[in-house]
Amino acid sequence: MRTLIYGVVFLISARVLIAESDTRSASAPIPLLPATDPIQRLGDSEFRLPRRDGRERMFQFSPDGKLIAACNWDEVRLWTFPDGNLKHDFSDVIDSDCISFVQNGRELLVLDRREKAILRFDVNSGKLLRKNKLDEVRRENSTQYTFLENGRWLCSTDGRGSLKLFDANTGRLVLIKPSISGGRHPVASDGVLTLTNGSFVERIDLRTGDKLSRFGGYMKRIDPIFSADGKVAAAYSPEDKAVVFWKTDTNKLFGGKIPVLDREWQASQAALSADGEKLIFSTTQGEWLFDRKMAVFEVSSGKLLIEFAPPDAYFLDEPILSPDGKWVFPTGERSAFTPVSTETGKPFRETPDHVQEIQALAFTPDGSTLIVGSRDKKRAWDAKTGKPGQLFEASYHTPYVATVDNRTALVSGLRDGGLRLQDIGTGAVERTFDFGKAKYLSQFQISADRKSFVGVVGATFRRWDIATGNVTAEWTIPPQSKRDWGAERAAYGPSLALGGSRRYQLGRTRLPKKLPDGEIDWGGYDLLLEDWTTQCVTNRLNIPYYDHFSIADVVDDRTLAIITSDDWVQRASNRLPPGATYLLIWDVGTGWERLRVTLPRPDYWSGFSLAAITPDVRLAATSRNRKQIEIWNGFTGELLLRFETPLEMTNLTFTEDGSQLASGHIDGMVYIWDTRAAWKAAVPATELSEEDSQECWEQLAGENAAKALQRLFGDPAAAIKMLERDLTAASESPDIAALLKSENSDEAVREIGPVAIEPLRALLQASTSEESSEEINRLIRSAALPVRPTLRRRLLGISIAERVASTEAKALLKRMSEGAAGAPETQAAIEALNRLGESR
Repeated sequence: MRTLIYGVVFLISARVLIAESDTRSASAPIPLLPATDPIQRLGDSEFRLPRRDGRERMFQFSPDGKLIAACNWDEVRLWTFPDGNLKHDFSDVIDSDCISFVQNGRELLVLDRREKAILRFDVNSGKLLRKNKLDEVRRENSTQYTFLENGRWLCSTDGRGSLKLFDANTGRLVLIKPSISGGRHPVASDGVLTLTNGSFVERIDLRTGDKLSRFGGYMKRIDPIFSADGKVAAAYSPEDKAVVFWKTDTNKLFGGKIPVLDREWQASQAALSADGEKLIFSTTQGEWLFDRKMAVFEVSSGKLLIEFAPPDAYFLDEPILSPDGKWVFPTGERSAFTPVSTETGKPFRETPDHVQEIQALAFTPDGSTLIVGSRDKKRAWDAKTGKPGQLFEASYHTPYVATVDNRTALVSGLRDGGLRLQDIGTGAVERTFDFGKAKYLSQFQISADRKSFVGVVGATFRRWDIATGNVTAEWTIPPQSKRDWGAERAAYGPSLALGGSRRYQLGRTRLPKKLPDGEIDWGGYDLLLEDWTTQCVTNRLNIPYYDHFSIADVVDDRTLAIITSDDWVQRASNRLPPGATYLLIWDVGTGWERLRVTLPRPDYWSGFSLAAITPDVRLAATSRNRKQIEIWNGFTGELLLRFETPLEMTNLTFTEDGSQLASGHIDGMVYIWDTRAAWKAAVPATELSEEDSQECWEQLAGENAAKALQRLFGDPAAAIKMLERDLTAASESPDIAALLKSENSDEAVREIGPVAIEPLRALLQASTSEESSEEINRLIRSAALPVRPTLRRRLLGISIAERVASTEAKALLKRMSEGAAGAPETQAAIEALNRLGESR
């Protein structure tokens, strides 16, 4: 009940702001729909924990090796091992980056950094047993905490080279040592602390603080690692050109040597077993990182015992070894973990799960299959059952995926580069698209009709026909210095929108300045949509600012939705009000801003971070506050639904019919949510009288156009009857040349809209007068602005007929397509018929 009340209060607040910013989206608040649970969970591994913001996670085994705990600052979890079944999740109680088991393995210690306390949890029940506050000490920057000797001590090291030691049982400070050689990954055994700064290795008596030994020096033994008790060390020796081993108490080398190149040794990719008898590292089979394998070496001889491909992805970062040395699993960039036997090289069990964050989602048109892309694999999933389907590729590269139809999909991020058209059910490759030496795409979008796609390789844009594999258009961005940018600049490089038909840039319309009252005017900005095949800007759309800027996910070229926010960091540093976050939706054909949702942004996380819309624009989904999804009415801006997700999101996408929403997450999980109730609520069924429909026709040219669209879609039959009566075909072709002589040419060209751009460009090429060229360029700029309300009404009428797509609606479109050539209504009707697959 508390969540629902909060949602209603939030909705009222949001609607006030929307009404102030755009009266077209104002309406009375409505109760939120009931929160929903996911209807499918794609992935079954419980042994997962994402890495956050590049910070290290901590893994700790119980003394008997049957349990493993891990933390990542935000979550603390406990699993059985090696099966990886989740036993307890303490994340609702505490977040931490420092944990340890006690000697008998019955308790888990967790450091609460905020309260400076150690929490002790019962491993079997998960209950909090007690909390021990730490003695107050001066806090230093870059402090790292580590439990030592099975939770007996808590050690802190900081950037100033200071070490502090606390009794973990009481929280009492027992030792301060002001100057040490380093503090990375300290380990202790038998009262001796061993630590390193990457070059020196230092041993300290924990009882007295006395330095027992110090060994090393620049370029002698590089990046040491230690066994769990700190008695055995391994590092790269430039003199030997090999990995060498030594006893830390005597600093004497022992055992074998493993030849490696200097650049191959990375401490983060190696681990010593608890008894110091095995080293986990890698072997290289070829020139590519893809060819590396995990390897187990015998320390005493340097002999290679076994090598095997790492599970799920090729990289080997941060391997974790079980206390008995029988199991290892790499962590690094993975979020889900697969233990592998160090004796056989076989995983404990195979998992179909994505082990890295989700980067791409694409439903088939019928919504039955979801193609999921992460850097470790690209796979099809059954959206109805949640079961894994065809695995397309398992390699480490940025994935781009798109569905062509219900049978085939485009898949990139391949080991050998390029992009493939593959059968979703069998994985059979039907066509390969080669990108030349560059191999990989930096941008990708499938067209709205799913017959072609646009890819960007370096600075070159290309459009490929999917059926033939031919390149049908190509353009390379010319070199451009900052001095040439002027007021308009490409803030986001070669970024695609609208099915790849446009690239977007940021145009600055007004420079920032400080106002007399001390406030700051952050300047003005337009979002410029450029047809990259002609290098002509077709739309100039005003936006408030560009922090947290993102284009909403949708396979459509008629509607553009973005999210953006005021710069919270700059405002906070200047002690100004925190600003707002925005959801903006435009009708591209008219440049009309059909919706603007404006919400306060009191902190960094409250800004919109992701967005998706349904092709019919009934619904818009946004994410913010890290784990929260909100579903908005695409006509009125009303908040329909809000619910929490398990973890932060990386992707959102709707099915084509708007009945489901998929969310991808940082831990490689994908959830599918039922949005049918919201979709139905967005357009209530109604019966419009002739007077009602006539009122809607008038409103299409006014401030309540979005509300009028909603009402008309609620009674499509009445809408088409009204259009048959009020929408007439163009009787005259626009006289573009006459615009140059018109006294009010700017207003006149906006009665024609973007269709005037190409004729004006033709006049510009033929112009011999500098004055005439300047006038034509000004008109081209004006033609990209939102069209006049009366033209907008006529074009929206054509859009209504296309989306209704009944027999009567198609007949209306055919009549409109027979109007005067070159007229915007005629052109819009022709394009609508083409999208519907109808001939004129």
